[in-house]
Amino acid sequence: MQTSLYQTLAINETASPAEIKAALRALVRDYHRGNLQGDAEETLRFINQACSILTSADKRAEYDARLAEYNLRTRSATESTTGSSTETLSPRAPTTIAQPKVDLAPFARPGADGDKPGAKTQRGLARPQTADQPRSTASLEPGADRPLTISPTSWMKPVVAKFQRVAEPVSGEKPWRRLTARLIDYGLWGLVADALLRVAADHGLIAPDVRLFLTSPLIAVMAIPASWMLIEILLLNAFRATPGKWLTNVHLRFSASDPSLREGPGARPWEVVKRCFRVWMRGTACGIPVMNLVATDKARLYLLRMKETSWDFDGDCLVTHGELGFTYGPAAGIVALLLLWLYGMTWMNPLLSTTQHLQRTAHEVGSVVSVNIVEPLIEKFSDQVAPPPAPAVIADKPRSQTKAALTQTEQFVREAQRLSGKRDWKGLVKHCREWTLAEPKYPQGWHCLGIGYDHLADYPRAVDALRQAAKLAPGDVAIKNKLLDSFRAQYRRPTDALSSSKAAGQ
Repeated sequence: MQTSLYQTLAINETASPAEIKAALRALVRDYHRGNLQGDAEETLRFINQACSILTSADKRAEYDARLAEYNLRTRSATESTTGSSTETLSPRAPTTIAQPKVDLAPFARPGADGDKPGAKTQRGLARPQTADQPRSTASLEPGADRPLTISPTSWMKPVVAKFQRVAEPVSGEKPWRRLTARLIDYGLWGLVADALLRVAADHGLIAPDVRLFLTSPLIAVMAIPASWMLIEILLLNAFRATPGKWLTNVHLRFSASDPSLREGPGARPWEVVKRCFRVWMRGTACGIPVMNLVATDKARLYLLRMKETSWDFDGDCLVTHGELGFTYGPAAGIVALLLLWLYGMTWMNPLLSTTQHLQRTAHEVGSVVSVNIVEPLIEKFSDQVAPPPAPAVIADKPRSQTKAALTQTEQFVREAQRLSGKRDWKGLVKHCREWTLAEPKYPQGWHCLGIGYDHLADYPRAVDALRQAAKLAPGDVAIKNKLLDSFRAQYRRPTDALSSSKAAGQ
């Protein structure tokens, strides 16, 4: 039985180049999951050559033409020998048709021309051999009488069967293990990067505000994957592994479908660069919040459906997973839980502050939209006619009221000074809250409230109060300095905040 390259790869004759490459990738995964040697290595090389032919438009067109011509001649010869047809055979076809033997290119069948497979062969397509037609090694010429088929009944059949035996799923997709490996890499690099930024800020290489900005949660989730990409390129080129991949026993092999290339650290540096960039773009969506979650889930579904990720498919990279056992499993779990605890404790207050700030911003935006857009539209399309606005009457306040207001402010100031001297911060917060309600446009009341919250280690509320005071008194340097101190205090370690709160209660 004669089979074409399409049948060998289990694809249709109208298959696209992507489908042909997918068929090759499936055989590559089966090859590397087992430990095939000997003829299997030659088979892999042959399949690579076949796919290079089928993915080239010119070579594939020539292959299809010759395959159609060979099938037509074979059908005519079969009908002539059985007497079912009286048509005259082609002048090139022999009068007696024997079972064709196949000369595979670039590799010949074992024992045909030498002691080892592939000896004295040409690079090109397969050519049939008949009993009364000598085997030719002429160069490939258009229109040559070559059927481009292979015969699995001879030397290919046991090799193909060998491929099928090793196709057991010894290393599945495991998307969660791959995600854990990447998160461990990001977590460890985030700690190292934070330490480097802290040292740089202490030595005056960068401003403290820059460090606070880079370590804030919303910026860090984008900065860590982008900066880790450069470190990952160096590690993969040097060791073919990263800390997360080593802990989870995940292995990478680049140029997996080309057995002629050298494998090992530094073998394919440019492929490493392209794969890391694709992972950053497609797998994490450049770290953009919310979009990175969507990209991760999309990559998980693609991996489960196609058995590999899109960046591994495009980069000819094979990912395998070893057994975790009692060495890798507990170590990876401990590291992952430790990183989760560290990042949770560090980012808890900033995330709460960011959430509250977003809520206030949304409320302010909603108020502005309601006053400037919604209410005018309601008045415009309402049937009722709005009453004319009352004339504005500007009158000076009586002198007695001004004196009363000054007396009230002085009372608030004296009471705040008394509570501060007694270090009664809870009482100060209560008093200053009443002060802001009575005089919401007076900046000193908000300043007093921010000082009280700061001594109670309630830094988010302190920042809010001091921001309001800074808005009412833009030129007050003392308010700005206190606001900066409270903002920085949010990112101190929990032990520091606890000690501050204990000192405040004394």
